Amino acid sequence: ATDFSQNSIPILQKAIELASTMDGIVHVVHVVESSFFTLKNKEYIHLQCLEKITKEIPSFVKEHFHCVEGELKSSIAEVAKAINATLLIIENNQNKYLAEKIFIGSDVQSIIKQAGIPVLVFKHTHTLEYKSILILTDLSDTSVQFIERMATLFPKARLTLLHLWNLPVEFRLSLYGLEKEDIEEFKQRCFQDTNRAIESFVEKNALPKERIHTLLLETLAFETLKEINPEMVAMHTSGAISLFAFNLLKESFTDVLVHKVD
Repeated sequence: ATDFSQNSIPILQKAIELASTMDGIVHVVHVVESSFFTLKNKEYIHLQCLEKITKEIPSFVKEHFHCVEGELKSSIAEVAKAINATLLIIENNQNKYLAEKIFIGSDVQSIIKQAGIPVLVFKHTHTLEYKSILILTDLSDTSVQFIERMATLFPKARLTLLHLWNLPVEFRLSLYGLEKEDIEEFKQRCFQDTNRAIESFVEKNALPKERIHTLLLETLAFETLKEINPEMVAMHTSGAISLFAFNLLKESFTDVLVHKVD
């Protein structure tokens, strides 16, 4: 999906490069949101947009361009469903004024909610092979399905499963009479239990164990994310897009994939 902003062609080229590694086909959708335009205007917009693509990418198949009128999020979802898409790619354009960024952030959330498929948000234009993917997991059955899907979409990637854990009552432990040493021992025991849980999670499910590495953290600071240095961060979410997912979309230096599941 593109708005034909400044980086639209480099982003499309990056998408085509990615599709070539996945034996995929790239379709481009552009949504004309205003009903102000007449049918003649819309035909002109379609031709102008298509010309911009084919001028830079002569090999692009014209039939794979979809210029539609309607609401942004629902129109993109409808096209994705019609062509049986397995992945939706959008750009997180950083070269916008503040007011525009607010609306763009809202649009990204809405697109993710209605897409029905994983949404990959390109944070930059340079091409990556996605050899390393950081996947956030809550160790649920839904997470298993998401990891399996990621393993299928990116069959050559090394997958680091990150589970965020904490002690929900930690701030009350001293109130309960535990000394500092006791609290630390309790915390270490909980960490070991959680570590066994994630190891069991990998072992008991049909996951590509030879490509999986596990990681436990109390929080995911963006400095820590830089140290891990994945080529992509991926997560699933349910219901409303969580604040954590939204912050990750905004702050991550690398591409982010989010799949909203029911």
